[in-house]
Amino acid sequence: VAHQRPRLIVGLVNRVGLRRHGQIGNGLGNGQLNLDWPVVDGSIGYNLYWSTSAADEIIPGATGVEKLSYLQAPYTHIGLNNGSTYRYRLSAFNHQGESELSDVISGKPQMI
Repeated sequence: VAHQRPRLIVGLVNRVGLRRHGQIGNGLGNGQLNLDWPVVDGSIGYNLYWSTSAADEIIPGATGVEKLSYLQAPYTHIGLNNGSTYRYRLSAFNHQGESELSDVISGKPQMI
């Protein structure tokens, strides 16, 4: 029996989705947002793409889009500016490649 490497199911992250803890429209802490997502079988890590741009779309490699790699859930994004809106998309990856991106979610850290 041949050993098969784990594979990502393309689109799985998009279906299960990235989510933000807390109430809609509110961040959870002073200068931070807490993000969570379900584990994707076969993944070795997650890429989180984020921006403060007013554009609704987050496109990897676009001007103003940052990437955080090799993350695991849950993740607390710290060092943020209170009152600014942060937009996120997530992908899972393994040695065979990267999944499709999740839908865009947004959050705004608030002083608590």
